[in-house]
Parts: sequence; structure tokens; C-alpha cells
Amino acid sequence: MAAPQNAGLPAMAVVHIAGSICVAAGAGLDYPETERMDHTDEYHGVKVADPYRWLEEDVRQSPRVRDWVTAQNKVTFDYLAKLPRREQIEKRLTALWDYEKHGMPSKVGGRYVMSKNDGLQNHSVIYVAESLEGPRRVLFNPNEWSEDGTVSLGGLSFSHDGALVAYAVQDAGSDWRTWKVRNVATGKDLGDSLSYLKFTGVAWDPAAQGFFYAKYPDPDPDSEFQSLNTEMKVMYHRLGTEQAEDVVVYYRPDHPEWGYEVHVRIGDGYLGWPEAAPFDAIIVTAAAPRVPEPLVEQLAVGGWLVIPLGETFQHLYAFHKTEGGLVQEGITPVRFVPMVGQIRGPAAVEP
Repeated sequence: MAAPQNAGLPAMAVVHIAGSICVAAGAGLDYPETERMDHTDEYHGVKVADPYRWLEEDVRQSPRVRDWVTAQNKVTFDYLAKLPRREQIEKRLTALWDYEKHGMPSKVGGRYVMSKNDGLQNHSVIYVAESLEGPRRVLFNPNEWSEDGTVSLGGLSFSHDGALVAYAVQDAGSDWRTWKVRNVATGKDLGDSLSYLKFTGVAWDPAAQGFFYAKYPDPDPDSEFQSLNTEMKVMYHRLGTEQAEDVVVYYRPDHPEWGYEVHVRIGDGYLGWPEAAPFDAIIVTAAAPRVPEPLVEQLAVGGWLVIPLGETFQHLYAFHKTEGGLVQEGITPVRFVPMVGQIRGPAAVEP
């Protein structure tokens, strides 16, 4: 039934639970004052006022944000404590949530990886097992990482052989994450630690000597949660080295707004990756006797293929794909390892 509208009545909150009606007046709450600041951002030529920008400061580091949250919580919890049947509702919801939750097992290398939550745990526990029927052991238990449950597992990436796993630690819901590496057999961490990563996974190289990832520049200490998401670069980290030594693999300063997601696929280099085609650019880092036809087919019109060609004597070429075919440009003599795999179909170009 719709309630009649009356501008003179105070706001009311109506909650229907298990056949009963709880009505609570929303008027009379004494909310704390919220400071307004003179801050304006400009987006595409339009100025947008943001007087509450200061509330984006980290509550763990900003006294004024911490005081504001404390005051708001006092108003909220004082009000909730007075609600009728609140204890009954809490017990019922707790009972509904208190059941075991199992994630779907997946096979990585020679092991099975699965998750389980006993019911009321803040975070699911990650287990590994040698078989689906065999005993499990804990690989990650984020419930032990903090007393209040605010530190969580923010991502996983296993090496192709399943021997190593890179994992992300997320603190207090922040987008920034710290990635570390763990030996799956021993459950022990290696010394690698990559800080200030967000909106990225990691992609292992085939030999598990390191992995690719994408990264924004480190933020200034006073703007850790306010920095813009621009200038992302694709990086490579070699295990056992410091993050400062990581190599920039791809970066487009002319497109600072671009973001990247890196994938590594193990397969026949001659055949490319048809499921992900077309590509704007293909860079080959192993010498082929000639340009494989599948790579040409997977290259978008207007795209570039850079590839070393030759066997005893090699040369690096760039091919620009046009509507009329490939335009070849020789770059420089080089020496690369030979590409492995089998050519399927006729060669597209014989330089």
C-alpha cells in the first residue's frame, strides 16, 4: 500500500522483516558538521566543485577524517542501538550467513587449488591439494593478516607450471596493492615485493623467471589516494631483483590515459593468437625463416608487424599492413634465437 505524501510530516524509515513492520522516525538526528573546502576540478573544460575532497584522505593517516568518521559512527550506532528487535534481526542474519562456502577447484600444474569459508570468516581460505580426494593444506589465510579483517587477498596468479604464485595484498579496501611471490610447495614467500600496483594482474613468463604487470607512477606521499590514473606502463619483473630494477616493456607517452592488461600465452609462435585477433601491433622476438601467414591474417589493417627474419644471417623488419598488402621496411641486422613451431600455410613475404 502506498503511503500518502505530506510535506509537513518528518521523514520515516519503514522496514519489513519476517512479517513484522518496524517504523523509525528519521527526524531529530544531530549530525556533526562537515567542513566544506574551496576545491574545484576541471574536466573537459567544465569546472566541477568538490568541497568534500578532503574526505578522500586516508582515515588511518588523517586526524580530521578519523574524527569525522568517529562522530558519524556515533550518530549511526546510537540510532541503530535503539531500533526494536535489532538483536533478533542480527541473530537471524548471522544464522543465515553461517554455512560453509566452497569455491570451484581448479588444477594448476599438478595440484588442485580451492577456497573455503567456514561460514563467518571475513575472508575465504585458499587451499592446495595433490588430488581432489587427498588432504588439503593452507596456502593463504588472509584472516590471519590483520585483527580487524581489513587486510585481504587482492589477486592471484600462478606460474604456468604451478610452482610459484604471485599474490596481491590489499589493505583497507584501497585500490593500491602490494604483490608478493610464494613457493607453492613450501608455502614460504620469496623476497620479491612490488608496491603501489592497482588495476593490474601479473602474467608469468613461460620459464617462471619473472612476470609482466602494468603500473602507474608511484604517488606523492600526500596524495596517495588522490593521484590521477594516468601514465600507465607495462613492466617486467625478474625474480630476485628489486622493483626499482624492473624494465619498461611498453609505454605510450602520447596516450597517458591508456591502460593495459598483460596476458602471456604459451603456444606455437608461427600460429599467433587467433582468438584474440585482430592486433594493432605484433612484435616477434624470435627469428623466423619467413613471415608466417597466420600473423599477417591476425594483424589489423593499419597495424605493424615487427619481426626478425633469417637463419644464419638475420635482419629486423617492420611490415605495415595496408588495404593493398604489406609494406616492408628493413631496420637493422640482428641476432635472435630461432622461432620454434611449424609454419602452417604458405609464407606471406619472402624478404
